[in-house]
Amino acid sequence: MDTTSFDLPYLGKNSNPSYTSFVQHRGSIPLFWSQDTSAMNPKPPIELNIRDPYFTVSRVHFEQLFERYGSPVIVLNLIKTKESTKRESILGEEFTECINYLNKVIDERKKLLYIRWDMSRAKNNREDDVLEILEEIAEESLSLTGFFHNGPELYTNFVKHKNMFDTQIKEFKKDPSSSTTFEFDEPIKRNHKQYQNGVVRSNCIDCLDRTNTAQYIIGKVAAAHQLYALGLINEPYLAFDTDAIFMLEAMYHDLGDTIALQYGGSELVNTVRTYRNNNNWTSHSRDMIVSIKRYYSNSFVDAERQNAITMFLEKSDSTQNDDINDIIIDADDPFHSNDIALGFLKNA
Repeated sequence: MDTTSFDLPYLGKNSNPSYTSFVQHRGSIPLFWSQDTSAMNPKPPIELNIRDPYFTVSRVHFEQLFERYGSPVIVLNLIKTKESTKRESILGEEFTECINYLNKVIDERKKLLYIRWDMSRAKNNREDDVLEILEEIAEESLSLTGFFHNGPELYTNFVKHKNMFDTQIKEFKKDPSSSTTFEFDEPIKRNHKQYQNGVVRSNCIDCLDRTNTAQYIIGKVAAAHQLYALGLINEPYLAFDTDAIFMLEAMYHDLGDTIALQYGGSELVNTVRTYRNNNNWTSHSRDMIVSIKRYYSNSFVDAERQNAITMFLEKSDSTQNDDINDIIIDADDPFHSNDIALGFLKNA
């Protein structure tokens, strides 16, 4: 699923505005795996159904990403790496093996850039600032993929970069033996459009809570660079406690809730506020309530929601007709109608 952010300043009716866009991708782990939801288990075990030593289907998936977005494809894998009882980590190990294998056999220009980071573990470690780490990942990723800008680089931005480079040169000439590091190549003013090449592909186990937070941070970092390119801010950075970021957070929260309701039957369990160091007991209470709601939905109404999706996508067969007819009969029941409506929205 693609998430695209556009920045288009309004400059009047007769203007020819400059605008920017940035695309990122949310996708599940492209392996053959499943979970047994028949047992009353809030975290059912994960099973690898088919082991393909050549990862054929995974290769097709990533080839499609290269064809659609270009290179590099940056795979941000957020699932757990260490667990007392192996669950997510089983899938993580197989996915890592998959990426390593594909990088040996695919074209050198299409090497997958793989980032495996246990976001849940970092959240529970007080020494780690989850959002700060994600910002670092986002900055590095954006430097590789870029973003689309339909106009040339602003002259004022070019001058800023040139001045920074000149300052570094002067410091180095004063003391050539110093450990001065050059953060910029000598700038050349861009007089043409800038294109995005490649994409960040984020996933956790269900591509909901952790993935949505990661996408929000990547979107936040991209938005700062986009606004800077348009000359709307003086530096390519936006602090968390600003009106623009409050609005962006609200939009990603709505996006995450919509996907979570369609897929999991509840809003997001862990939101951006969950991962901030200053989150409070109100946030913890809210997360707990939503966790219970999602567990109930997955345990008792998930099958009906899946049947509704199947019927909507016209993928039903004769063996499913009885179940589907039952859903249609129950559609007037207010208890079921919301689940059916949400199911119809999925993959629409």
